[in-house]
Amino acid sequence: MGSIEWSVASRPFPGQTQSGDLHVVVPRPDGALIAAIDGLGHGPEAAAAATQAASILLASALTDGIVELMRRCDTALKHTRGVVMNVAAIDYGDGAIVWGGIGNVNGILLRHEARGGPSRQRLAPRPGVIGSGLAQPTSEAARLYEGDILIFATDGITSSFADCLESARSEAVAKIANEIVEEYWPGRDDVLVLVARYRGA
Repeated sequence: MGSIEWSVASRPFPGQTQSGDLHVVVPRPDGALIAAIDGLGHGPEAAAAATQAASILLASALTDGIVELMRRCDTALKHTRGVVMNVAAIDYGDGAIVWGGIGNVNGILLRHEARGGPSRQRLAPRPGVIGSGLAQPTSEAARLYEGDILIFATDGITSSFADCLESARSEAVAKIANEIVEEYWPGRDDVLVLVARYRGA
């Protein structure tokens, strides 16, 4: 995946064989598209909604920006249970990241080094459900530096995980993802944690 290394850890709701939490990581000519998708609830209907959203992202990742991708999903999923999601587009050339979200998927950008700013940045997703008729989706932009880590975590993870990331900066992405699930998943929902580290241009 060029300038990123990534890993994902996920679990279905206990007793279920399908998870309604899915991820998309797809290369683009200038970088990569990364998404975490959470179908509402759990079970087959949640998995069906999340699968449809993932298919749309994969089909249009090379041509559309993240706002247009969220709009496409909203239109296509109107007869499903719906999903919430975070989506990020990373440009390897200049280290730019554009990200946006709808609903309660956590998004955190963990800075590898202090550069006169905060050590972490949170994505501020808009409220709502994709598939229910969105107001105007929005996105925000930031600069990535070598070693910065992007974390998307669905709401099966307790939000307190974000307060315990200081030691994660030097760990392997697979270890970060798995440790968050092991330590902060109470087992009351599907769960997914996607971790991507920017390795520089």
